[in-house]
Amino acid sequence: MRQLRIAIVVAVLLQGSLLSAQTHPGQVVRSIPCPSPCPTGIAADGDRLWVVDRFTDKIYELDRESGKVRRELEAPCYQPTGLTIDDEGKLWVVSDMPDFGHDKIYRLDPDTEEVIAVIPSPVDFVRSVAWEDKALWVGTRKQQLVRVDPDDGSVLSNSPVPSTRMSGLGFDGKYLWSGDRGTDRIYVVEPKTGEVVFVLPAPGRSVSGVAVAEGSVYVLDYEKRAIFEVRAKGETSAWTYEPRNLTLCYRVILHNQGSAAAPLLTAHIAVPENTIRQKLLTPIRWEPEPAGFERDDWGVEFARFDFANVQPGATVEARMHVDVRMFHLRRAIYPEQVQGLDAIPSEIKARYLNDGNKYQLQHPLLQKLVKETLDGEKNPWWIARKLAHAVGERMSFEMTGGWEPAPVVLERGSGSCSEYSFAFLSLCRIAGLPARYVGSIVVRTEDGSCDEAAHRWAQIYLPPFGWVDWDVQAADAELKGTFAEQLCFRGNHRLVTTYGGGPSNILVWEYNSQYKIKAKGQAEILVERYGEWSPRGN
Repeated sequence: MRQLRIAIVVAVLLQGSLLSAQTHPGQVVRSIPCPSPCPTGIAADGDRLWVVDRFTDKIYELDRESGKVRRELEAPCYQPTGLTIDDEGKLWVVSDMPDFGHDKIYRLDPDTEEVIAVIPSPVDFVRSVAWEDKALWVGTRKQQLVRVDPDDGSVLSNSPVPSTRMSGLGFDGKYLWSGDRGTDRIYVVEPKTGEVVFVLPAPGRSVSGVAVAEGSVYVLDYEKRAIFEVRAKGETSAWTYEPRNLTLCYRVILHNQGSAAAPLLTAHIAVPENTIRQKLLTPIRWEPEPAGFERDDWGVEFARFDFANVQPGATVEARMHVDVRMFHLRRAIYPEQVQGLDAIPSEIKARYLNDGNKYQLQHPLLQKLVKETLDGEKNPWWIARKLAHAVGERMSFEMTGGWEPAPVVLERGSGSCSEYSFAFLSLCRIAGLPARYVGSIVVRTEDGSCDEAAHRWAQIYLPPFGWVDWDVQAADAELKGTFAEQLCFRGNHRLVTTYGGGPSNILVWEYNSQYKIKAKGQAEILVERYGEWSPRGN
């Protein structure tokens, strides 16, 4: 058995190392020094890159391969802030100085260096611009994102902004790539709905322009004065980074505050395992030694502690000591990469489409909500996203005590992380999309912290990717970029202990740990459960 466990650990760690070694979206391929001091926009065309600078009021043509400057052009306005190139090879330049009359969008022929068109900008304080087929997308520092007619500057449509400080826009033929210098993120946006498909960390701290060409994304960084070439796609959709070493002492404390002895008190603590997001640095230490180990209905391993004949006024305790390295885990999945519901393995459907008393899949409210929300949608990615919004539109976060069933919390309009998860799982299962939940012990900001609340979130099964985190607690966020970040990113501050699809023979509906009491007479048991985190060296 020991050899088998070692083999499993080695296999998991090898999987993690291979995962990190594979190419992935957002991965930096190279950096190119910027030719100017204050770059504010970038465009890509064939073998050329174009950079506009607000300090020099110039446009620089660069060789895309070598990064060398080929020539310089005069910008058509003062303090230009955005740049793109259309299908005919003509440059479009914008400025964010309406008080000085720069409320126009300029079209420039780079071959003749002549301004061949000037249209009024329908919005002020323009920071970014991108060409899409026969229209311009314009982003402002006033949280506006509009699609503009290049003939007369009229607004063709509006789209929700993904973030508050948009500072660069690019278009890849299907999606907008929006940089934000406040969040240091790149948001990949479906332009018709404004839905943020996924979010990537920016390669620098001050995005000032974005361009997309031939599978590469060029990110201009104002602070570093550099152009970063990053991948739009890669060999994997998931990767880890930023390891964090910590020590956890997880405690289950049982106090007999009654006047009678308790014949038997039992504590179960879920055993965290090595996965791509977490690596155990030393063997787990237990106090006292467990009475045994067992697995529940969902395959989760538990240490069991039995305390016999606990007298009035006595306290017993089970402790788990874990040294762990946790990683950020990020995913970047394009909806079109996801296969249909019929591609999901039958054994997954058999286990994770079932009903439960927290789900109530036949409830009329849930059935109606799924039907109206999906309206015939077949793509599992979009099914999950639309149902997440349905939850977010009806709920806000509130810990009221207890975990009510999905119909109750959706009608009430509030719930805890567990209630968000139960509501979302119910809707997914009605739609035929397998869903389960994950339980964790959480680092509360500082390395030295105490977690008494823990956190639970949902996972959905997306073929061919498998189980994917889908935390809907931020579904009520005002900005879609904030919500998408929560969906595709799991930070290095959550130690996963539990996976489940419904009630467990050990946990019932709990996660992380559980206790059982056999008492007679006036035995009254007070229970404490929490995790104490502290920093750990390498």
